[in-house]
Amino acid sequence: MDLTRNECFEILGVQQDADFQQIRKAFKKKALEWHPDKHPAENKQKAEEMFKKVVRAYEMVSGADKAQDFIEDAFEDFFKNFFRSAGNASSFRDDESSFEKWHSEEAKKERFERRKHLWEQEDALTEDERKNRHMSNNIFNVEDLPCWSQDPQRDSARTVPSFFRHDPDLEAKISLYKGGIYNIRCDAVCNATDIFLSGGGGLDSAMHKMAGRFQLAEELLLLDGCPTGYCEISRGYCLPAKYIIHCVGPMNRDATKLASCYNSALEMAVEHKIRTLAFPCIATGCFGFPLEASAQIALQTVRRWLEIGDNRTKIDRIVFVMYRTNELQAYGRWISSVFPAMGSIPIPEMVKQLQMEGEGEEVEIFKHVTKNDEFLDPWLSKALEKKKKKEEEKGRRGKEEEEEKKRTRKDNGFEENGFFVIEGKEEKEEEKE
Repeated sequence: MDLTRNECFEILGVQQDADFQQIRKAFKKKALEWHPDKHPAENKQKAEEMFKKVVRAYEMVSGADKAQDFIEDAFEDFFKNFFRSAGNASSFRDDESSFEKWHSEEAKKERFERRKHLWEQEDALTEDERKNRHMSNNIFNVEDLPCWSQDPQRDSARTVPSFFRHDPDLEAKISLYKGGIYNIRCDAVCNATDIFLSGGGGLDSAMHKMAGRFQLAEELLLLDGCPTGYCEISRGYCLPAKYIIHCVGPMNRDATKLASCYNSALEMAVEHKIRTLAFPCIATGCFGFPLEASAQIALQTVRRWLEIGDNRTKIDRIVFVMYRTNELQAYGRWISSVFPAMGSIPIPEMVKQLQMEGEGEEVEIFKHVTKNDEFLDPWLSKALEKKKKKEEEKGRRGKEEEEEKKRTRKDNGFEENGFFVIEGKEEKEEEKE
């Protein structure tokens, strides 16, 4: 159904200089007015035709069809050449494909200018205009979340072994939250996506939906994808967050690439003067990265980045967002060992004390470690296993010595049941106080 621009505005009943919010409100009103279910049977056919016109008019004037038009214009020749040359690769190579056009300097400049224009449009919006287009009703400020230093779980984790020292400044910059990442009003939220930035499924699809699928898709189509382990940034559009950092996690369980996602996102945040940032669980969905390992990598990578130079002064708050209960439990188990509370024992010091001879404090430390051995790395587990074997050997020797004493007493006239035998008479052994 083709409509002229003037017809679109007439159908919606708005002026041609109307902004997006006015067009959206007019569309909702007209859609409700001409919905077929609102009309009797004799007028239903006319209502259906008008309803289709209202929907099409809204798509055209709001730019909802721009993304599809962009795809068709950019890749039409490429796909035509591809299918035409199937089985004849030489003809495909001889033609100047759309791939070459896409990567030409002229095309890159055009995409840059278009993206710059989109950002300028977003910057021109007022705060009230941004709030009016939010699609979520459960929005809250990132400052409302308690930081890790105020979390009740922190007090119960005082004896958790850790490779890191207690740092109250860093604890005040970290938060855990269970819920939708698109509900947080902060400078930027991170999105777990693929190399095509496609918005295919899971969190990626939800992020596109809440940000305004067509607005976000239009900007992402201007980008040339993103390699694994790196990030791209876009505006947040209908999200309460100003920016979205799109992180491409690994599909092959590569821990180095996953850590690179977090480092790249943090560096990009600094580049764009982002002070508050929210991370989801990257690559733990359909990419299949183990959840426990992902939690450790995320927490340790962020902690080490904050400790580099003056990075801690560049970020005010980092929120780890979990959508499922098992994700929250995984982060809850490991955050205590990466951001330990005051009184926690650093693992290097603990190992030195475990290797010492003697009792006293070593025994108490050993008790704490055995209570929280799920937090320990393999090399420390080996040290604990060696310590346990030593204790078992000591106990076995003590038991053997006790049995030897019993045999000696039996040979001298003592029975195992505590009776003393003399010339066939049984007398009870006097108990020594």
